Amino acid sequence: MIELAKKNNPTAHFDVMDSRHIGELTDSYDAIICGFCLPYLSDQE
Repeated sequence: MIELAKKNNPTAHFDVMDSRHIGELTDSYDAIICGFCLPYLSDQE
């Protein structure tokens, strides 16, 4: 899916990462998409 997104949006920047580490991001982003991950996280995560 990321390869398709890169093909359709060649000037965009894509990262694949663990949603539990989103707090470690230091850059500013226009959008962050997390798909189908919240139901799998525990209350602590």
